[in-house]
Amino acid sequence: MRRDRRARVVDVRAEDSVDERTTEAFAATERACWAVGWEFVHVGVPDAVVMANLRWLARCRHGRCGRETDVAERLVEVFRQPQGLRTGAEDTGNVLRVLPVLFHLLWAGTLRAALGGALLSSGTVVHASGGSAVGLQRRDRGHGLLRSRPDTRGEGSQTQAVEAGNDRDGVGVRTSLPSCVQMNVPSC
Repeated sequence: MRRDRRARVVDVRAEDSVDERTTEAFAATERACWAVGWEFVHVGVPDAVVMANLRWLARCRHGRCGRETDVAERLVEVFRQPQGLRTGAEDTGNVLRVLPVLFHLLWAGTLRAALGGALLSSGTVVHASGGSAVGLQRRDRGHGLLRSRPDTRGEGSQTQAVEAGNDRDGVGVRTSLPSCVQMNVPSC
């Protein structure tokens, strides 16, 4: 879902598997999307680092993780000035209480961070996107960056985040879990 609330259909098929028939299918899909006011884009295979970061953030995509509006509002205030993830979390309050809300706000797009190039860590620079955390639970009913579907979950899934503020020009690829795992973040 885009900021203007229009849907965006994203195909993540590898460039080398796009043949004439696939190109025709893309054109038909684009026409169908256009007819209902949606957008269609083919972005190719997602970056492994971006996907690892999105899988991490997806753990806190549920509205229950953003339920603490006092924490959410404080996080938006703290991150109006870009700063490290851990520093901002500590400035907000109890880190164990704050981190799930912080990750939820990153998932929902209320907070931003470059998701490509390096795995999320304590030093990842986070900033507010200019929005408000008020009413987030009502607005964010499973949409977030990605709408979860049974066939797109899991390690081998091919899903791409769009409008996530991603820096897709990452250097090197690591496939280990984000170092946030070491921050003792409780599951939401």
